[in-house]
Order: sequence, then structure tokens, then C-alpha cells
Amino acid sequence: YYLTVWNTATEPENDYVTPIIAKAPKASMLKAWAQNGTLRLSGLTAGKAWNVYTASGALVHKGVANGTEADLRLNAGGVYFVRSNGQTIKVVNNSAR
Repeated sequence: YYLTVWNTATEPENDYVTPIIAKAPKASMLKAWAQNGTLRLSGLTAGKAWNVYTASGALVHKGVANGTEADLRLNAGGVYFVRSNGQTIKVVNNSAR
């Protein structure tokens, strides 16, 4: 986005010499799915936190990404939520351990 300022005859003089530029945030590419009782993640950002919660909000895992992908063995079937970089993804694990 760009902001342009100009004066009209009814406005006082405004001297803006520096343009104001706002960048749109990048779309997150986080993906999560369950496969044979293992939570698979891709699109993580190295050094950023990623957390897994149950449907009731209980914390299952709290970690920091070492790379763009991660795996986590889930202890039970059910609904989980993965949160990283401001994005939350719902994952259903149909495989009980």
C-alpha cells in the first residue's frame, strides 16, 4: 500500500517528504496432518515456536522449529490444533496409539 498526501485550496500546507509504505504480511504456508498416529508438519519457520493442543485446549507439545518440517507421535486419536506463526490448523488423528 502507498499513501499519497496532497494539499487542496481548503487545507493548510503539509510538507511530507518521506513516503509511508505498509507491507502486507506474507501468507503462511503451514500445513499439518495426521498419518498413522503421527502428526506431520511442513512450512514451519526455523527458530519459531510451534505448539499442539487438544480440542479442549490442553497443551500437548511446545517446541521450537529446527527446520521447515517436524513430526510428533500423538498418544491418542482425536482432534488437535497446531499453532505457529499466528496460524492455527485443525488436525484429526483417526489412529489411536
